[in-house]
Amino acid sequence: MCIAAIPTYTMAETIHRVHVTIEPAGGSIPSGVMKRMQAGIQAAAEHIYVGKDSNAITSQSESYRQITADIVDRILYGYNVRQLTVAPGSTTELHLSLAPYGNTVTSVTTTVEYGTLSSEARQLVKRDMDGIDARAEQLLLGLPLDSLDWASTVAQQTIRDELAGRLPEFAVQTVVHPGVETQVTIYVIPQGAAVRKGHAEVVSNTLPAAVFWSTKREFDQYAEAMVGMPVAFVARHVPDINEGLQMKLNRSRAVTQFGISMAPKVQAGEDVTVVITADSSRYIARGEAYLDAGRSEKNVGLRLYAGVRQGKGSWYMEADFYPEDYSWDIFPSYKYAITEDTALTYQYNISDSAGRLRLDQALGGRWNARLQHDFKPNSNELGVSYDVHSYLTLEYVWAEHDNWLRVIGRI
Repeated sequence: MCIAAIPTYTMAETIHRVHVTIEPAGGSIPSGVMKRMQAGIQAAAEHIYVGKDSNAITSQSESYRQITADIVDRILYGYNVRQLTVAPGSTTELHLSLAPYGNTVTSVTTTVEYGTLSSEARQLVKRDMDGIDARAEQLLLGLPLDSLDWASTVAQQTIRDELAGRLPEFAVQTVVHPGVETQVTIYVIPQGAAVRKGHAEVVSNTLPAAVFWSTKREFDQYAEAMVGMPVAFVARHVPDINEGLQMKLNRSRAVTQFGISMAPKVQAGEDVTVVITADSSRYIARGEAYLDAGRSEKNVGLRLYAGVRQGKGSWYMEADFYPEDYSWDIFPSYKYAITEDTALTYQYNISDSAGRLRLDQALGGRWNARLQHDFKPNSNELGVSYDVHSYLTLEYVWAEHDNWLRVIGRI
């Protein structure tokens, strides 16, 4: 019996790609830096290995390991190759164990430069940037100082990319000041259309607007603080701004001591308006004066309201005084809020023993409309008004036999 010894050979393969894995031999490597390392090493390794015969690599494994280690040392300043293994194949596996040398970053402090933004704007920006200091620390803490020449670029780009999603209305610049105690400075620069003006208005259907003059001045300052902020940033943060204003209003004396309901509404744009609706939940006490241009009789008047509120309804007395003949019209009235924007009112004129029905409708923005029917005489009146601000309204009136412009000043 004869036994033949047949030699065996490993089938040679052409290397098509290189897969790199890195393991820290001491400490840890931030994930962003790790990806940059892998990408750099893989690009270099592909020049060495791709297209070569796997058996040729195996037969000269020590030479290839040394060449690869030398190139990695040149690419990754601040790290030494402790161990390198190469597994040749169609996809060649390259595994490295890296250790830092020299001093490392022991602390990372992040500072944000807001430029000329107001304290109110800074609070909103700070909320959007929440956790960015921890992210900077995660990217840089523990890195060798010699590696910061290239690793800080990774950290800067990563921070910019993250803040681009959180603060799309700002251009973000990041500067890393390397050292054992590394400093990171982030600059936020507004871009796009900016707020040019800001003011506040206090609107009340139950109380004299003059009562809220100090409130208006206080919130004028808040609205003016938004000047310079990107319009899109303010628009995105309207719910946050409203929430903050509501908390501030809830602590005011008008709410805590006098039971006045106050609700803010921010209108974003190049001219930011903070509209505060202030109404008593119990009482009605307000007045207005009007002047009609294009009307011959009762074209100047003083109108006073006083009453109480009950749920969606209001019982009140309206008194109209006409200086031209020193006469009065007295209207016991009931108003019911059908919706937030629609109200129906019935009034009875004691002087003429006649009733009238009135429908008020908010049209959106500063526009409103009213439709009024007087039972004696049997006539209708339509008015469309525009609120110039909380103290002045312009209304154009169409009556059955006449039209006129009414200027209404709220007291």
